[in-house]
Amino acid sequence: MYTKVVDDLQKLIYWSQDHKPVVFVPGCFDLIHIGHVRLMKFAMSLGEYVIAGVNSDESVRRIKPGRPVFDEKTRAEMVASLGYVSAAYIFHEITPIETILKLQPFVVVKGHDWVGRTLPERASVESYGGHIVFAPHASDVTTTSIIDACARLKATEE
Repeated sequence: MYTKVVDDLQKLIYWSQDHKPVVFVPGCFDLIHIGHVRLMKFAMSLGEYVIAGVNSDESVRRIKPGRPVFDEKTRAEMVASLGYVSAAYIFHEITPIETILKLQPFVVVKGHDWVGRTLPERASVESYGGHIVFAPHASDVTTTSIIDACARLKATEE
């Protein structure tokens, strides 16, 4: 079975070395929703290849207690299935600094919710001449809002 989920970062590094603009989009991607689709569409407008960096289960648990909803392989497969995504890679850090330094993408895309916040990966991206770009506000739908809505529905059924 063909999959765009790549477990060896080395397989993706050649895209950067081929001088084609690689765009890296890190995130949990726990429940794929319209905000993720629009984020990836925006990312595709910035380069030749879009690599979705998927937080590992352990890193998600450390930054979002009670999550993830789906395991890392399922989340990677879901985000990789989006037509705008060239490949998905599961990283094990909380912030993918090590992955970014190895991959050296032309652009790292952050969601609009990161505007005005400290970005630990900024220095790493800028160290090799890369750029951080914030996606425009795409949707009020978030994974948390979906989980909260499901909890409210369940509560009304009880």
